[in-house]
Amino acid sequence: MITIMKHQLANGLRDSKFLVMAALVLLAFITNSFIYAERYQLALDDWQESIATTTEQLSARTDNLQNISEYAQRLVKPPTVLAFIADGGEDRLPNGILINAFVYRNPSVKSRGNDMFALLPNLDWVFIVGTLMSLMALLLSYGTISGEKRDGTLRQLLSNPVSRASLFTGKYLGLLMVIIVILAVGAAVNITLLLFLGALPLSEQILLAIGWSILTSILCISVILLLGMAVSSITHRPAVSLVVLMIFWLVAIIAVPGLAKLFGENSVSVPTPFEVRRDLETSFEDIWYNAPEGAGSWHSNPEYAFSKPARLRAETVSRIISEDQKIRNRVNDARIKQAEMVRTLACVSPAGLLDDALQRLCRTGIHGYKAFFETARRYQQQLHGFVVARDRLDSHSPHTVYSWGFGVTPNTFSSLPVEFGTFPRSHVLWESGGLYSEQEVPFVHLIVFLAVNLQLAIIAFIALACYDPR
Repeated sequence: MITIMKHQLANGLRDSKFLVMAALVLLAFITNSFIYAERYQLALDDWQESIATTTEQLSARTDNLQNISEYAQRLVKPPTVLAFIADGGEDRLPNGILINAFVYRNPSVKSRGNDMFALLPNLDWVFIVGTLMSLMALLLSYGTISGEKRDGTLRQLLSNPVSRASLFTGKYLGLLMVIIVILAVGAAVNITLLLFLGALPLSEQILLAIGWSILTSILCISVILLLGMAVSSITHRPAVSLVVLMIFWLVAIIAVPGLAKLFGENSVSVPTPFEVRRDLETSFEDIWYNAPEGAGSWHSNPEYAFSKPARLRAETVSRIISEDQKIRNRVNDARIKQAEMVRTLACVSPAGLLDDALQRLCRTGIHGYKAFFETARRYQQQLHGFVVARDRLDSHSPHTVYSWGFGVTPNTFSSLPVEFGTFPRSHVLWESGGLYSEQEVPFVHLIVFLAVNLQLAIIAFIALACYDPR
């Protein structure tokens, strides 16, 4: 087995197809480093700029609790350092949310890039492994068995005291080593360049993510190799094997993602802007026109703030804003569910399964946006809790803490000054691990890859075992 593995490894490294694809893969890894180093720096600049702007605006409002609580600060997502592994369309997903102590709204996209580039695939590890290296694996494996059948060398091999299990295992391990060599070299060059360019702040968590990513990539490539060996074992001509495998590659890489998007969009409905406006208006009218008597009135007299109608008004407005937020959240949740459905359907392809696994691991794509939006919810709750707690310390306050969203009514709660250092800040959340602390290792995906590898290995070996050299 060892001899066969070394022979297969040597032949693979000398194969002209391997040399061409290896050069292309290495070029892709190098290009990846410069692209994502620039993106990381731009995202870091945007994040730091948002922190500076928010700090300046909040510090100018510390003379009044009401003023600082209503300020619509833009919560900006920090740069994703692992986007070079699995980008997930980070530059096209919302990365900013308007937020204050009462609401969080209007997820928006801030991108400095050319929107037309959205038509092109992202040059991340997912693309390099799932597209380029999977093609390399097919080109290396399609003639492994069928080529030797055609040339008659397989008959000669089997006439020697070599078991078919040893033959199969040696060829598989030899081919896998060829792929691992180029993957290891490419990843090492990629990471080294990112470190040199200052776009990869190493930590234990990042190193673990890189390690899991490499392992998952190897399992994905192994699936393609075993599929190639299975088809090669079943057929008798390399040309036939190549045609069958290229059809599979085109379907898995091109057709499956498109079909997944088509079925995903039709399986989960997302309310249209018209439906959202209608629901918001209906909700407002239902609550406002059925509010208790007196809730619709307001007087600027400070003494009115302590009256029963003022409390009824506060309860009514709070209900309106709460229902408004629920409607907007349902829309956002539906969008997330639809995107997750597309990702799930795409997982029938090895490349799609790899993409979803690495996005979960790196917290990018829809998984990163979902974590970002959940963090925004938690931050808004922190802000509101802070305002309520600070208002309770003011014995002269009517304690009716409410807002119409981005604008409070005067004299409804405390207007005492606030020490700036006590006001919750969003960037502290990120620095303390808010978005990236919950690293999700894709164990389910790894188990699926292992199961598929095992099934394909059995099929390939049975096909080889059934070959009659006579």
